[in-house]
Amino acid sequence: MSSDPTLLLTGPVERLAEWAEAVRAADWEPIVWPLVQVVPCDVDLVELIDGLPGWLAITSHSALDALDRASRNMPELLTVPLGVVGARTAEAAEHLGFKIAHDPVDNARELALAIIAASSPGTQVLWPRGSLAHELGELLEEAGLEVTDPIVYETHPALHDGPPPPTEAVFFASPSAVGELASSDSWATLTRAIAIGDTTLAALLEQGAEDASALPEPTPDALAQRLREFSQTC
Repeated sequence: MSSDPTLLLTGPVERLAEWAEAVRAADWEPIVWPLVQVVPCDVDLVELIDGLPGWLAITSHSALDALDRASRNMPELLTVPLGVVGARTAEAAEHLGFKIAHDPVDNARELALAIIAASSPGTQVLWPRGSLAHELGELLEEAGLEVTDPIVYETHPALHDGPPPPTEAVFFASPSAVGELASSDSWATLTRAIAIGDTTLAALLEQGAEDASALPEPTPDALAQRLREFSQTC
């Protein structure tokens, strides 16, 4: 049996293996335990728009497939500037042929500011989103932009046979994951919490987490470095 400290790895759900490998590289043992599952919706984005929008926006890698399918039916979408949260998602979108319009940003608020700064009132924004995502659309509409925001995937609780085992730390990759654990009996045993970014950290603090911090950047290497720092202070 491993004597390494353990981390409950709850996400990101689409890249758990990559993040688990980073945890092992830091001499921690990952306990892979997704708290949410992503279920795609059958949505034709092309049917929802009238002509080309002024902007495309993506705040989650899980929405990229829907946008990719739309671009295959309407190749002109590849000419529209795309705003993206997350460097990895931006890289994947660029590989698909999309035109990334700004430097990588870490959250929806930063993306909204980038789009607003480059737009005039009334600009149309197509934002395929998850069922729990709202912030980007609200910020853009407050600034006078027009947002088409179809739900292209839903987030549901992941099913497990029992509660997660106790660990030295827990890693959260989304506010929805925080909400799922906070609604369970396991929240009372939470010790040290690590958030992928500031939005997830805010959710942890709102739920009353006492020992919580965010990564300096949302990458597996940043998580590995944080765990090495924890090991040095033990």
